[in-house]
Amino acid sequence: MNLPNNLINKWSLAIGLALGMSIQTFTVQASIVNLEATFEDLTPTQAYAGPGGGFFENGMNLSGQYTSGGITFLNSFTDFGGGCCGSGFYYSNTTDTTTAGFTNQYSAFPGSGQGGSSNYGVAFSDISRIEFGGPAKVLGGYFANTTYSVLSMLNGDAFAKQFGGVSGNDPDFFGFT
Repeated sequence: MNLPNNLINKWSLAIGLALGMSIQTFTVQASIVNLEATFEDLTPTQAYAGPGGGFFENGMNLSGQYTSGGITFLNSFTDFGGGCCGSGFYYSNTTDTTTAGFTNQYSAFPGSGQGGSSNYGVAFSDISRIEFGGPAKVLGGYFANTTYSVLSMLNGDAFAKQFGGVSGNDPDFFGFT
């Protein structure tokens, strides 16, 4: 993703999402230093009970953020009980590509991070923010949908209809806002 030069002096980037997206690698240039968030420098600790297992972090620790490769990813968590509900950026290494529903919102549909890496970031909310700590130019990133998003679009669920609707011709949209 190459953004226009007018974003070079922005100190944060907001990403709007309908359901969720995994971020495989995110690279920015801040001043003269290149930063790259691969998420491999993080160790998720919340166990995922679905197929393939793995671990995730969803902001439940109430820190409000995490940093990978010098880039800060913001999140929030409101405890409605049962470990629910976070928004913003998470990180994960869960590999479940078959389970539908929001309980599988931490898995990247490809089953791994970019290039087969174990960890990846996950954005989940209406607005997810990244902070760079100073002027930065986004050089690129690898993005994929979460398993929850893909299966919701393919099959529909309690929150959304199947993309295309019954006729297959209904207009739909999923992406940045």
